[in-house]
Amino acid sequence: MRTLFLSTITFFFFISCSRVHPPQSNDRDFDIQKIKHMLFEQERYAESISEIEKSLSKYNEDSTLFYLRGMAYLNTKQYEFAMNDFIAAMRMDPQNPLPYNGIGNIFYLKFEDHLAETFWTNGLARAKNPAERAMFLANLALLAMNEKKYDEALKLLEEAKKISPDGRYENLIGRVYVLMKNNKKAKEIWSNALANNTLPWAQYNFKHNTAFRLCELYLDEKNYKEAFQFCEMALLMYPASPDYQKLFIQLKQKLK
Repeated sequence: MRTLFLSTITFFFFISCSRVHPPQSNDRDFDIQKIKHMLFEQERYAESISEIEKSLSKYNEDSTLFYLRGMAYLNTKQYEFAMNDFIAAMRMDPQNPLPYNGIGNIFYLKFEDHLAETFWTNGLARAKNPAERAMFLANLALLAMNEKKYDEALKLLEEAKKISPDGRYENLIGRVYVLMKNNKKAKEIWSNALANNTLPWAQYNFKHNTAFRLCELYLDEKNYKEAFQFCEMALLMYPASPDYQKLFIQLKQKLK
């Protein structure tokens, strides 16, 4: 589950960052939106660190910027730096749930599920808006999945989806069904999610990951035509992925 989770760490950040220091300004808002776009849509993690540091030179007590830099470090596997930034953000604003999310992510990636649960549960207790609550519910669903408590994981994800609809929850629900050996249900969920033009995808990596997972399920069935279709979809959404590139070439050769 950790490798499955690693490519989607940023799923656990939501755009709700209302607790900031100092008070918001138009320039700061522009900087934050630019950084979010680089982090969560373009996946330009190293470059986003540079942008955050420029903003921190102007807003050096902004907990949101420290949290965002922590998420960037997390995605580049610089866990010590990430932890330092999350702790700084937490001390600046103890009631902000987002640093608890980040710290929990680090412990999760280090296979310290009990520690992750402690921070995610405390984050959930501080979460005020639906998007934040959904984030922590999904976090806790990951822990349930690791313990093979699939019914509990589905219940948490369905609740998250209900209060804050997003394609990422469809992605995770499909993963639970794969773990339950119900690939038919997983394919149905993922296909419907990709076909639903009204479904929001707060993070682009979840959308192309969903297409690639469908490709893998069809590949297991030796249905190379359908597998190729979804592999191509994933590749067109994220051409930089070596996994997508490699499988696309393999499937192209099989269909000759």
